[in-house]
Amino acid sequence: NLGLLMVPVALAKMLNLGLLTVQGNLGLLTVPAALAKNVEPGSFDGSKELGSFDGSSSLSKNVEPGSFDGSRELGSFDGSSSFGKNVEPGSFDGSKELGSFDSSRSLGKNVDLFENRSRVDVGSKISKLDLGTKDGNGTSGKYVKQQNDTTCAGKMGYWKKGQRFQGLDPVTGMLISGKILGRAGKVTGVNKDCYNVQLDNDGWTGWFNLATLRELSEVNENIEMIILFSNDAVSLAKNKEIQTWIDNKVFEVVQNEGQRAISVRWIVTEKTKDDGLVIKARLVARGFEEDTTSLRKDSPTCSKESVRLLVAFASSKQWACNTVDVKSAFLQGDKIEREIFLKPPPEFNDGNLWKLKKTVYGLCDAARAWYMRVKSALNSLSVKMCSLDNSLFIWKRNGKLEGLICIYVDDFLWAGNATFKKCVIDELQKQFLIGSSASESFTYVGLRIKSFSDGITIDQTQYASSLVPVTISSARNMQRKSQLSESEKTAYLALVGQLNWMATHTRPDIAYVTCELSVAFSKATVTELVRLNKLVKRVKNESLQLFFPRLHSFETCSLECYTDAAFANLPNGGSQGGLIIFLKDDSGKKCPIFWQSRRLKRVVNSTLAAETMALIEGAEAAVYMAGIIKQLTAVKDVKIRCLVDNKSLHESLLSSKQVENRRLRLDISVLDDMIWREEIKKVEWVQTSHQIADCLTKKGASTEKLRSAVSRN
Repeated sequence: NLGLLMVPVALAKMLNLGLLTVQGNLGLLTVPAALAKNVEPGSFDGSKELGSFDGSSSLSKNVEPGSFDGSRELGSFDGSSSFGKNVEPGSFDGSKELGSFDSSRSLGKNVDLFENRSRVDVGSKISKLDLGTKDGNGTSGKYVKQQNDTTCAGKMGYWKKGQRFQGLDPVTGMLISGKILGRAGKVTGVNKDCYNVQLDNDGWTGWFNLATLRELSEVNENIEMIILFSNDAVSLAKNKEIQTWIDNKVFEVVQNEGQRAISVRWIVTEKTKDDGLVIKARLVARGFEEDTTSLRKDSPTCSKESVRLLVAFASSKQWACNTVDVKSAFLQGDKIEREIFLKPPPEFNDGNLWKLKKTVYGLCDAARAWYMRVKSALNSLSVKMCSLDNSLFIWKRNGKLEGLICIYVDDFLWAGNATFKKCVIDELQKQFLIGSSASESFTYVGLRIKSFSDGITIDQTQYASSLVPVTISSARNMQRKSQLSESEKTAYLALVGQLNWMATHTRPDIAYVTCELSVAFSKATVTELVRLNKLVKRVKNESLQLFFPRLHSFETCSLECYTDAAFANLPNGGSQGGLIIFLKDDSGKKCPIFWQSRRLKRVVNSTLAAETMALIEGAEAAVYMAGIIKQLTAVKDVKIRCLVDNKSLHESLLSSKQVENRRLRLDISVLDDMIWREEIKKVEWVQTSHQIADCLTKKGASTEKLRSAVSRN
């Protein structure tokens, strides 16, 4: 769809100049149907003649994709002009004029076909048409001009060779991604935003104006990008993948006798690694074609608190943290217990079928088969699974903890002494094909873990740098009370999800704001979108590193739990509860183990009820943490202190006098029972100025106390 010029759909299937595919018909222009027959993509046979629009000229024979020979003229819409010779993909030569649609104007030089611009040169930042909008918020209707639109390219600065980019086509809204090959325009010229690129979707190579893309951003070098074109490197990667299947004895070739078979597809990705590009091909079964109703599909992965406990123990025992990545993990899983046949990919299809011996990528139980294989291997090495977290494994010798392993699918995080490495890790590396490993400073499932002489830090600074705010035009920014369009809601929800990932892993200081924005989603307006962008800016500018100091003996360590609540302060009338738990030694050093900021599960009718519910959630989380610590160590009792800033709640727990609200009596009795059974050592009152969890429940509360408590002072 060129926006103004249309051709029949039949022609669109054959006509592909490496730039776009035309679909639909506005009835403005028709082309003889005979042209659509037997025409090879990107060229014309010449046996059928396409007259110019004034009926006087024709296209030359065998025109190469993306260019015109120039020996034949294609009349302009007023029948007076022609294309220049050897026009490069995505541009017009400019030496010849293409008449405008009113037959009186011409397009400027180097017009970008990826964006509809009316008589405007590339690089101009005005008169940009937001197609399909009526009032600027995405409602279908008339074309609307957006004034003073500032492109993302200007914010990104200059691009370098090898960098990867992604953005949205301003017309179709489709994702466009690719790789920078070099500069195409002068740095100070009108084409300063033009670069030679290779696109991921079809491998097209040519110059491209990055300023035309919405929400333009750099793709982190650690992110794998899916590519849809094929070349020698892709073919080599596919052959390598098939060889891996053969080496792992994944299948056997059988005759096709009409067995029910599952089809497969290729997933080809490109990733920057060690200053070079690595293309990886993965053959994936279409598991949805199989009946999976009776199959068990669950596969545990390590929880956030288990990772932090491992880091806390590693820091205290002065063990180095390490990571190990297993290559082609699913192909090394347990043997498959059912009969599955695959249709080989076209490149390797000889008419036979593949009968699987192991689960492969795409099958619903592939992850579980891999987990069961790892669990079996660890059990054979006397490594025991934690009963409270099935992805945390413990190795003890003579009753003393000497090593820990956390499993997140094919990524292992481990810490332990030299004996543990020799007896467990080295043996695992003999049983599995290991891809990469790192120690002391590395990234594990998005978390950067770094060791220092006084402890270990965890942060997501690199992930934060990849966050891109939602683009808001100046006109749209003035409509603060307007509801978000569907496209804005999609971008809003995606960005909130990214921030929530950070809030739950390394950024407790943004937990409340993220939760509030999430709750407001159903009725979100431009005001919330602006707040969301401000939060992204804050996350980028204010980094935070969780610090795990070297604690003294775990026999004297305790858990310190701060809880707080705010009554009916959420947009939907709900109440917010927050808590944070530290592992603390007798010298006052403490490691952040768990935190939470979320809407209370039940509607309450008072501040006291909200504070009580928050305390119950905090106490239960602390008891759970204590249970894991008991399994890791020889400690039989882990003391738990809970701290609240609500005097009424504190006094209710110290008094036999019952509160008036009968539902609240049940909640308080739960806390009384936990104290009586000594699951909680005591509940203490602290002033609000010392309540670390205060910023987890209230808008505008200072985060300084919390940031100081979880980071290196």
